[in-house]
Amino acid sequence: MKQLSIIIPFHNDVDTLLGTINSIYDTIDIDNFEIVVINDGSSVDVKKAVDYFKTVPNIRYAEHFVNLGVGQAFDTGVRIAESDNLIIMGSDIRFDNNGWASRMISVVDKQPTSIICTACGSTTTNTVYYGADIMFLVNNDDITERHPRKHIKEYRSILEGKWRQRTGRGVYAVPSIMGAFYGVKKAWYKKVRGFELHYKWGVLEPYISLKTWLLGGSILVDTDNITYHIFNRSPQRHTDWNALAYNQCMVANVVFGKFGKKYVQYLSESNTTAYNNGSEMMMEKMESIAQLTNYLNDHNVATPAQLEEAMIELSIHYKKRGCTYKHPSSL
Repeated sequence: MKQLSIIIPFHNDVDTLLGTINSIYDTIDIDNFEIVVINDGSSVDVKKAVDYFKTVPNIRYAEHFVNLGVGQAFDTGVRIAESDNLIIMGSDIRFDNNGWASRMISVVDKQPTSIICTACGSTTTNTVYYGADIMFLVNNDDITERHPRKHIKEYRSILEGKWRQRTGRGVYAVPSIMGAFYGVKKAWYKKVRGFELHYKWGVLEPYISLKTWLLGGSILVDTDNITYHIFNRSPQRHTDWNALAYNQCMVANVVFGKFGKKYVQYLSESNTTAYNNGSEMMMEKMESIAQLTNYLNDHNVATPAQLEEAMIELSIHYKKRGCTYKHPSSL
């Protein structure tokens, strides 16, 4: 069995992907590993990448014939991975010779019911981030002028990630992973059902993080393990705002909604119209979204700083179903 499986989805950007893989080979400090590359329905010629994969060891290649999204690509990679230790990551990461692979394996072994993110640096600046907060019900006043929904009257977004600064040293708990490089045990990934029902793009990190908390696991950042993200490059995926709205609704319902089971059943049985054309209606009219809004407003959950207390309060609800919430201070 492999000691580590590194799962990398990509869509179109072959050169960035190959740079990432070369960076892995230049810096990885273990021998018994595999790289599982998932071509998520690229619309460009990927022969250059496929030919390259034939010349180097330890690479396995799979493809989606249509663009299903990063979450579904991660799920595909996990299904075929040969190791119990997983790293799921973006195709736009760079590494130092800092023992990142063996260190991640060590932390995952000690925290088998956790998802761990590294500290995330930039390839162009000195900025480093340490996981993320999750903001609920973001008002017009809280989003930038460039946001496509900025000028919609009474706009409220559900679930927005916000980069987090360092609040400790070593390995400690944070509300959400962020940074595109994550370690997890295969058994735990399967327990939280990965990115099941996720479509295309948006709120990936809050989705799997909230499920982990509510099932009694932990979200951790390792401040002593840093990887580097290529920020501000041209996006390779189509920005489908209906898909984002769908995912925000889906996550709110699956994680918090009283009608989550019925909602999931509806989505899983419907055709692509429910995804592509129904999400705006769902955002505005689904009863469980209104209930979530009322609950969070009643408990004054409006800022990232209030997230952890809200999750403690909400967890009372989930204890009836055998789920518990672990406060970071108890880790």
